[in-house]
Amino acid sequence: MITGIYHVNVNCTDIERSRAFYELLGFRVVAEFEEEDKASLNKGLGIPSSHTQALFLKAGKGRDATLIDLVQWLRPASPPKDGNDIAALGVPRIALKAENLLQLYESLKAKGVEFVSEPQQLAFPEFGTQPLFCVCLDPDGLLIELVEV
Repeated sequence: MITGIYHVNVNCTDIERSRAFYELLGFRVVAEFEEEDKASLNKGLGIPSSHTQALFLKAGKGRDATLIDLVQWLRPASPPKDGNDIAALGVPRIALKAENLLQLYESLKAKGVEFVSEPQQLAFPEFGTQPLFCVCLDPDGLLIELVEV
C-alpha cells in the first residue's frame, strides 16, 4: 500500500548551481553524498555502472515537509533536455506550496530567476479554492510551479 511520496528526484547538470536555486526557494540541505559504483544502487536502478553527486533538500517541517533528491549524474551522463514542454511525458513540472507568493515572486525575479508569467489567480469552485500560482524554471529548465492556496 502506498502511503505517500518519499522524495522527488530532480536530475541536474551542475549540482552547485541547482543547489543555489533550490535554496532560493527555501529548501535546506539535509544530506550530501557522492556514490560511485555502489552495487546495490546499480542493481536496484538496473544500470551497470554509476557515479553521482547528490543532495537531499527539504522544505517545510514534519509530515508535510517536501524532500527533493537532487542528483548530478557523472556516469552515465544525463542527456540534454529538449526544451520545457508542459505536455511532455514523465514529470515535466513540480508544484510546490508557497506562502506570500507575490513577495516570493518579486524576490526571485529580482535575483534573476526566469518565470513563465507573473502570478495568476485560478478558480476551482468544485474545491472551494482560488489558488494564486506562477511557474519558473530551474537552472536546467524544469518547470517549478509555486502555489499559494
